[in-house]
Parts: sequence; structure tokens; C-alpha cells
Amino acid sequence: MSKVIPEITLNDGVTLPAIGFGTYKLKGNEGVNAITSGIDDE
Repeated sequence: MSKVIPEITLNDGVTLPAIGFGTYKLKGNEGVNAITSGIDDE
């Protein structure tokens, strides 16, 4: 089964995947580590 990630189209025509990591409350090193871990492809 493949999952489809919804996309949002910006005013200039660029599309972005509609995903979030739920990191808006994180600050400092905790936030940096969570975001880095979320986008790390290893």
C-alpha cells in the first residue's frame, strides 16, 4: 500500500508536501535535534 502525501500549492505555483513534525513548542537543542532527526535520511 502506498501513502499519498497531500501537497499545498503556493501563490507562485511552487508545491510543498503538507507534512509537519509537531516541533513548534520545542526550543534550543531539543528542537534542533528533533528537526534534524526528522529530516535525516540515514
